Parts: sequence; C-alpha cells; structure tokens
Amino acid sequence: MFVRSQWHEKTSWARTASTPERAGELNWRLRKALSTGLMGEACIQRLDAVTWFLGGPRDGGRPNFVTGFSSLVLWDDDGRDVPDTVQCVFEFPDGHNAGVRYICDASLCNHFDSQYDMYYGTESAILMQPGDENRESKAWMFKEVDQAQFGWEVYARKDSFGAETGVSLVANASKQAALTPLKPGADAPRPKEPIQYALESFTANAGKTGKEARQYEEDFGPDDTPDYRARLAAVRKDSMKDFPAAGWEEGLEATVLAIKANEAALLKQRLELKNEFFEL
Repeated sequence: MFVRSQWHEKTSWARTASTPERAGELNWRLRKALSTGLMGEACIQRLDAVTWFLGGPRDGGRPNFVTGFSSLVLWDDDGRDVPDTVQCVFEFPDGHNAGVRYICDASLCNHFDSQYDMYYGTESAILMQPGDENRESKAWMFKEVDQAQFGWEVYARKDSFGAETGVSLVANASKQAALTPLKPGADAPRPKEPIQYALESFTANAGKTGKEARQYEEDFGPDDTPDYRARLAAVRKDSMKDFPAAGWEEGLEATVLAIKANEAALLKQRLELKNEFFEL
C-alpha cells in the first residue's frame, strides 16, 4: 500500500565558534550550496532501508519520481537558506510495487515520536524503530483483524500502542526458546547486536564471492571481462538471498535519492528519477 518515514528532532543544527569565519565553516549544513538538507543529512538511512526492503533496483524497489515540499518555519533568524521542514513523496514504477507511495518527512521544529518507519500492507502493518541513546532498536507487527494467527504469535511479546497491540518482531525468536525454562540464576540469552548480523553477512558474502573469483581466474584468467563481472554479480545476488547485506550499490542508490529528493524539496516540484542517475 504505502510506506511512511519520519525524522523529527527539535534542534537548530547551528554550531557556535570563536569567529564568524569559523562559524561559517562549521555550519555548512545550513547552506544549500554545500548541504543536501534534511533528506541527505538526516534521512538518508531511511531512504536506504526503505528502498532496500521494497526490493532494490533489481526488484522494483527503485522509485521513478519524487515530489518535494519544504519550508523554513522556526530557525529563520540566523541567515540559513536550508529548510527546517521537508516532505517528499516517492512513486514506484510498474511491478509488485506499482502504486506504492513512500512518504518521508523531516523537521528540526518538533521532536514528537522521533524516528521510525511504517510499512502499511493489506494484511498487517510493520513499525520499525531505529535505536538511539534513549530507546532500543525494535520492530512490531500490527495484524489486520481478518488475518489468521501465526502459531508463534502465542509465544511472542506484545506491546500496546494506544488502541493497537503490536507483536514484537525479534530476530531468531522461536517457540522452543520461549518454552525452555532458564535454570535458576541464569541470565537471559544476550540478543545479537546489528553489527554482529552485518559482520556475519559480510564474511559469508565475501567468502562466496572470493571463491568464485579465484575459480574464474583459474579457469579463464584474471582479465576484467563483461562475463567475469556478470558471473560475480550473479554470485552476489544468490548469496544475498541467504545473507542479506547492503553494499556500495545500495549506498549509491540512497545517495542519489537523497540528492534528488533535496532538489525536489527546494524546487517544490516533481522530478523524474532516471536510471542514468544511478549509473557509474
């Protein structure tokens, strides 16, 4: 259906310095000639994660249009020309994401609800909350009332959100783990940190790709041919099914989207996201 992200933090972004010259150097984020604005400086992680979860460029996860809006609401007395409030709407082309809209808004004027991503589907909604110094990184599923219950839901933790109840989504949670009582005095198993999942994926993908590269060079030589590139790309795509991870291509996608979203917001226009923008 659609996805919504937000990044809210009430802060001026302005930094003080001993001289006006140094203040100008430190406050480059407040100058649109140097800054990619809220879309690039604050929301690039949101753009990266959402488009990746929607399938990425290989599976309809790359938007083809972005419409932006922006305004300078609160911090308009220090000479900045970067908006402090921005909304962008991304549209997706034909495919399984056809008709999906991704709405991303950011503001330096209000801190309410901080940061999160909401994925609204026809069977459930998913709330993904990134962690910070004040709260842990978590996710919840809110099922529609007409959907059948999963067996593991009986053992899952549930949290209330107003009139809604969210089923906590915990990596590696299982029925067996929930039913196994801890020995007296034993501590609960320590959850894996995101960096652990990232390192596992990196080593697994690097191992598979490295093995294929060595085999190809032994059979055909080390020349950088189109066939060599295609072979490695196929191995990486296959490996990513078992060990998903973001690489340079995903980073490039997010960077281009942030730059063009900032441009659309400043112009307050709808811009086409051409495939050539994402080519090196």
